[in-house]
Amino acid sequence: MKRGMAIRLQDTVAVKQVEDFLHLYVTEIPDSVTSALGSQRARKCNLEDIPEEEDLTTLKAYLLAQMSQLSDQLAGQPTAADWRRLAEVMLTTVIVLNGRRGSEAAQLLVSEYELRTNNVQCSLMCSTV
Repeated sequence: MKRGMAIRLQDTVAVKQVEDFLHLYVTEIPDSVTSALGSQRARKCNLEDIPEEEDLTTLKAYLLAQMSQLSDQLAGQPTAADWRRLAEVMLTTVIVLNGRRGSEAAQLLVSEYELRTNNVQCSLMCSTV
């Protein structure tokens, strides 16, 4: 906005200030943000932050009950709200209870999801979390 106003007013000093700011913003801000996020993640990775086994068991039971209840509701009378809620519960299950890395689900691309196959092994379909 400032650049547009400066160009309209033919204020070359203001245009130069905008160009300098944009140059600094593009070159330095991403590095400082990345550095800040990295140090924030490092501080958050403490062994104290690992949830208790009892808490995970309670969460798993709740999520399984929600999945069952929402699946039954969708079988009877499907609604968009129930579909969304089931999707949220399933995503929570994948992120929180993923034994390897919870961030894997966050890195899943829409294009990868669209290329998914509907051929799922029965053993996977019948298993619980």
